[in-house]
Amino acid sequence: MSLLEKEKIWMLPVYRRLPVEVNKGNGVYLYDNQGKCYLDLLSGIGVNSLGYRHPKIMDAIHKQLARNLHLCNYFIQDVQIELARQLVELTGLSKVFFTNSGTEAMEGILKLVRKWGNDYGKS
Repeated sequence: MSLLEKEKIWMLPVYRRLPVEVNKGNGVYLYDNQGKCYLDLLSGIGVNSLGYRHPKIMDAIHKQLARNLHLCNYFIQDVQIELARQLVELTGLSKVFFTNSGTEAMEGILKLVRKWGNDYGKS
């Protein structure tokens, strides 16, 4: 039974999938179970915009996995502060705000807009 057939049994049909059973990714390419190569123009819908299996990215992931897989924003860690510093320097902005989702990003911008409005007497 193919993955597409199994999907119909166990998953809600929220969107139509491409009929490709991806086995691995490398660089900007994806490979199916038969080894056929596809140029990934979707990039995981923006999540994998740096491609797959780049040695520097793999090294950074392995180093982080040896420390911890994930920490919520209640904790401080050096790599997050270093990324914030680099983003501030590259963008010329004064601060960054890391989020886990688009919903949190929207909440953050709404809070900033409300703060700006309060500071300037706007609603």
